[in-house]
Amino acid sequence: MSWLPRSVVFVAVCALAVVAAVPGIALAQRTPAQSSDIPRSLGISGELLGVAATSPGSAWAVGYSGDIATRTLLLHWNGRKWSRVTSPAPVFGQLSAVTAVSADNVWAVGTTANAAGTAFRTLILHWNGRAWAKPVGAPQVSGLLNGISVAGSTVWAVGEKSPAGGSLILRQAAGRWSAVPAPAAGDILTAAASTSAGLGWAIGDGGGDVNTAALLRRSGNAWRTVSFPLHGVDNGLWGMTSAPGGVVWAVGYHFSQDPGSNARKALSMRWSGTAWQKVPVPAPAGSELFAVAHVPGARAWAVGFVWPAEADASTLILRWNGAAWSRVPSPDPQPTDRLFAVTATSPRDAWAVGYGAPADPAAAPVPLILHWNGTTWS
Repeated sequence: MSWLPRSVVFVAVCALAVVAAVPGIALAQRTPAQSSDIPRSLGISGELLGVAATSPGSAWAVGYSGDIATRTLLLHWNGRKWSRVTSPAPVFGQLSAVTAVSADNVWAVGTTANAAGTAFRTLILHWNGRAWAKPVGAPQVSGLLNGISVAGSTVWAVGEKSPAGGSLILRQAAGRWSAVPAPAAGDILTAAASTSAGLGWAIGDGGGDVNTAALLRRSGNAWRTVSFPLHGVDNGLWGMTSAPGGVVWAVGYHFSQDPGSNARKALSMRWSGTAWQKVPVPAPAGSELFAVAHVPGARAWAVGFVWPAEADASTLILRWNGAAWSRVPSPDPQPTDRLFAVTATSPRDAWAVGYGAPADPAAAPVPLILHWNGTTWS
């Protein structure tokens, strides 16, 4: 069974199924991580699902805190330390993604619910450099938002409808929000990206018991389903990013067809401006990639995890050098560690976030924050 999309994770948590707090089996050669101690020092439990940075002195991480009655979580890096920032009401729910256009223009999306963890409604927040607030006119519809992308003055937010399911696309243009028809009505959309030319992309999966990846493209005034080099069933696309020159990356997993292998394996695809191509990933069986980030200089980071057993996982970080992906050593401070998001401002400054789960099944998961200083992740 695949690790669930972020929105489904939230539903499971609110239904008393605390996915992160399952019994763990310690992996060999786990490395303590200084950055991962930061949320613990703040007394925070929960998970981080999104991260964005505009400079080495400013970054945002979002997710949820708590176990059952989860609350939206906002953390800010000021160049010296991480601190918690008050979330606007309503606070019950989670934030699944964040994107930063500038230090005073940051967007976050997710889901809100009542204290019982029901009645899911979309949540959109904006940071203007002084405070977080719900934008005027932002819709609160029945659903869950998993991804956000900003291109110029246009904002795209994607996710799924609730409780019926199906694709959900919201747009802000000229200061006005609206719901936009989606061609793949049954899909769960997990991420979106926009190019400088205004071309929009969205990815996800079919939302069934056996996942089937979905890829949408917006050209002109409509979203359309497009073909891509990923065939068969049991595959999913979780994260994407755009880069200068029209390049777009998408990452996720596919069911391995290697002889003797019966496991999911991380995958990446690259849009060169004319076609999508699969790019080989040096990741073992039982791996998935959840996020990818452009790095200035035609480089990129991709993060996720390797999970050989349901209650056991370790961080997975890959680096694109312009020609190929390579695996980079990454810390694993807890018996179960997963990474869900990554961002970079330069080849010497990047952040990856997720969570770590202790071996004690009664203990709450702890947000995980890792930093790249140009040499190592810590």
